[in-house]
Amino acid sequence: MRDIKVDDEIFLRPVNVDDEETYFKWLEANRGHLARWLPFAATAQSRDDVKAWLEQRSSDEETASRIGGLVFYRDELVGTANLKGVGSPDKAGELGYALSEGSQGKGIIIRACRTIIDIAFAEKEIHRVMVRGSRENHRSRAIAERLGFTFEGFQREAAYLQANIRIWLSTPCWRRSGKTPRNAANLGLGMRLRLYLHVSGACVRRW
Repeated sequence: MRDIKVDDEIFLRPVNVDDEETYFKWLEANRGHLARWLPFAATAQSRDDVKAWLEQRSSDEETASRIGGLVFYRDELVGTANLKGVGSPDKAGELGYALSEGSQGKGIIIRACRTIIDIAFAEKEIHRVMVRGSRENHRSRAIAERLGFTFEGFQREAAYLQANIRIWLSTPCWRRSGKTPRNAANLGLGMRLRLYLHVSGACVRRW
């Protein structure tokens, strides 16, 4: 995984252990906003928790399987956006993103994710990208739809978001499929589409 310049305002950088202080401060400042949707935001209570997560995420295996990382807007850390699954046998990736509450409404995540998706299809041989999120996370769904994803269905009991309270959420899934970049229409190239059904958490391909 490499640094990615999105545009003159935004760039993405892979995580590394040196990000411990910066990432912890960002997490602390946005914990109330993020913890409802991201288990890590609720459970990572110390710098040691963040350090352990960064060490795991910056391993060679993890780095090779992802596109994206930390999102910087005008040189300030404002979120994360990455796609995992690069190099997987099924050539399928899962896109995830999070943004500071104060940075919403500027198109930051849309721009970052479009760039990641373009790289996935054009350079990494990914043919299918999926986004998962809580049924109640309307902002996340709006982002997926703006990125051109198609709603597929719900994965029941797919997320356990609170350690002390047994709350399981049905998780919506969206997919965007193809072997070409999002501007494929301008290149005269077609997108290869697949239809998937999610049944009780299992992904079944329908031809």
